Amino acid sequence: MSLSVQHGKVRSDWLVLNVAALAAGELPAAAPTTVSMGNATTPSAGAAKPSGSASPSIEERLLRLKRLREQDLITDEEYKRKRNEILDQL
Repeated sequence: MSLSVQHGKVRSDWLVLNVAALAAGELPAAAPTTVSMGNATTPSAGAAKPSGSASPSIEERLLRLKRLREQDLITDEEYKRKRNEILDQL
């Protein structure tokens, strides 16, 4: 999740969510943080980790993918396709 940037200006009222990467297990779930919006500070659903952080292991990605399928958040077809992509990285 990140703040939206349009024409070089940050839109603090718009968030960009990479749902496909999250569903595929490519983005680690982040701990809740706070986001400053003007004078108020509000809790966010989570902030993306810096790009320098270690990516999840293949086992972690497969487990996350399995959980998403069990919760009916992705289809069987999506599960099989992404599972094959992850296993191809071995």
